[in-house]
Amino acid sequence: MHLLIFDPHDRGHYLAYVRYLLAGAKDADRVTLVLRRGVLESEPFQQQLAPAVSGVDVDAAIGPESYRDGPQLQQDFDTAVRRHAPDHVWVPSGDLLARHCNLAHLTQRRRFARQIEAECGLIEVRFHHPPRRWRGHLRHAFDRLVLGAGAWTRLQTIDPTLFSWARARGGRFGQSLHLVPDPIDDVAPIDKAAARRALGIPEEGRYVVSAGVHAVPRKGSELLLAAFVRAGLGRDDRLLLAGPLGDRLKHLLASDYASPYRSGNVVTLDRYLDHHELMHALAAADIVCTPYFDHLGSSAIVLQAAQAGRPVIAPKQGWFAAIIPRFGLGEVGPILEPEGLASAIRSGIERAHDFRKSAAAHRLLEYSDSRNFARLWASRLRQRQGLSIDPQTRDWNWVVASANAAA
Repeated sequence: MHLLIFDPHDRGHYLAYVRYLLAGAKDADRVTLVLRRGVLESEPFQQQLAPAVSGVDVDAAIGPESYRDGPQLQQDFDTAVRRHAPDHVWVPSGDLLARHCNLAHLTQRRRFARQIEAECGLIEVRFHHPPRRWRGHLRHAFDRLVLGAGAWTRLQTIDPTLFSWARARGGRFGQSLHLVPDPIDDVAPIDKAAARRALGIPEEGRYVVSAGVHAVPRKGSELLLAAFVRAGLGRDDRLLLAGPLGDRLKHLLASDYASPYRSGNVVTLDRYLDHHELMHALAAADIVCTPYFDHLGSSAIVLQAAQAGRPVIAPKQGWFAAIIPRFGLGEVGPILEPEGLASAIRSGIERAHDFRKSAAAHRLLEYSDSRNFARLWASRLRQRQGLSIDPQTRDWNWVVASANAAA
């Protein structure tokens, strides 16, 4: 069985998905990995994938802009499938590609070759949430039509809210949709003081932490900076912004927020964080903030904060609202404006020392383990090879059985 894995991205978490799938591809006779041109020299590739591609045929042939150009992306994908002639295809992060392949299936009756089964991952789908404007109803209806067109053997989603919605409604989309976790690597517990020492940041005081790419506006880092200052915490309490800042945030730290930055109340780690550094940043926290604008899908940072035993503060929307209260991972509320977030920071940091992971949270984290992500993705490939499903596989029903019993 020849497996082709196709991914056009060059950022860390996308390549992490590929790394997890390579671990789940061990039963394939041959594996071909098709990636973006130039990615082999990138820092994310060197950190995420270089150690994992031994014995894998790597073809760096996807156009650098294809990840956001649907027609070009489909052309690159079609070329890769023709060139390598696989039996099975995995596209771990394929929101754009899934739509374009399905649209071609609708309008041109294009299909995969008969011997090929193709599975595509959906990272963020929105049409099961109410749109903010009337035009959104039209977009949602069109999206439902396209994704239900059926070009793929399986669509894999990391969002249990979408999965529940689709399965309740049935139809071709609901039947083809399967749920896999938003994957996280297993880590040993990290002591808070040891994490701060390892990062080279002050050890005293309480920390509010935001980790990720702060240059992306919808991550809400500017809002968090304003709210932290407004919260008026203690003299030794700090905000840690861990990850690339971007020019806009650097300018604000040199101007409007120069005083808390110079005093050490705002601490930055302005660089790409590998998984080891990311987990230390979260372990250094008393609370973790995810004030993300217009974010309705899953959040690995929330799951990783739970791994570290740290509560989160998040907006009451989408996946955050459905998952955080159910599994006791922190607080959700109206935090997408400065005073609301400042109030949540003040109350959350006072309660942080009482936070304990629930039994349901432990079950959620076991399900979310990257090895389980790989096992679930590999289930159809194993069936085609006449192999049984790995008995260690955990599905969503196994997770919610515990949460429902505790409710």
